[in-house]
Amino acid sequence: MHRLFGRAKEAPAAPAAAPAPDLGEHIKSLEDKIPDLDAKIAQCDRDLAALKAQMARCRTPAQQAPFKQRALGVLKRKNMYVKQREGLQTRAFNLEATSFALDGMKEARTHMEVMKGGVAAMREGMKEFDIGDVEDVMDDMADAMADADEINEVLGRSYDTYNDVNEADLDAQLAALDDDIAAGVLDGAAAAPAGVGVDDVPSYLPAAAAPIAAGGAGGGGGGGGGGGTGARVPAYAFPSVPAATALPAIAAPAGMGTPARF
Repeated sequence: MHRLFGRAKEAPAAPAAAPAPDLGEHIKSLEDKIPDLDAKIAQCDRDLAALKAQMARCRTPAQQAPFKQRALGVLKRKNMYVKQREGLQTRAFNLEATSFALDGMKEARTHMEVMKGGVAAMREGMKEFDIGDVEDVMDDMADAMADADEINEVLGRSYDTYNDVNEADLDAQLAALDDDIAAGVLDGAAAAPAGVGVDDVPSYLPAAAAPIAAGGAGGGGGGGGGGGTGARVPAYAFPSVPAATALPAIAAPAGMGTPARF
């Protein structure tokens, strides 16, 4: 059959699709051309400055004509470079805006995937909870806190044992103390117990045979003492010694110097 009618021509294979250019690399290639154009524009400015200086030295318009022609060519070339630079800058700006938009779409897709995963996790976790149980726990906690407050209030109650004293009693006691101090019963610090005089011997001290007269005769083998004031002092108190009274000299043992006098 193929010998009679031949074989059908096979359709040529479609050429492999070229990979899409990377957006970032294309933007970088555009930005790399801009410095070259800036250098060419700067060179044109220098050429124009040199031609202007040469025209300034010319005296006649005929002499300036060739320099003007060259200056016009340099100016046209400069304008071409400026236009190319502006076009490259505009294209790079548009591609950068496109790149930002694509990045935003990628981030949004990632954000949506993360949110979907979070919602699925939350739904899975909510299966372990019951709103009724949560409300019961909160009610039990409120009841426990109320019981604790009531217990603290009961434990903090006073027995009212010493609460029968009021401000009137306090004022009466203070007034009585002022009267005692004014009458001399109290010396400003403490008063003597009722029924106990200054010369009375307290019950916790032994009773004395007789009061000692200040400056009177001494007991034992002594002779007459110097005349005193005759003031009576309690048996348990020490008589006061006048500051001018000198103590007798004490004999020094043999071998020692002059006895010291007080």
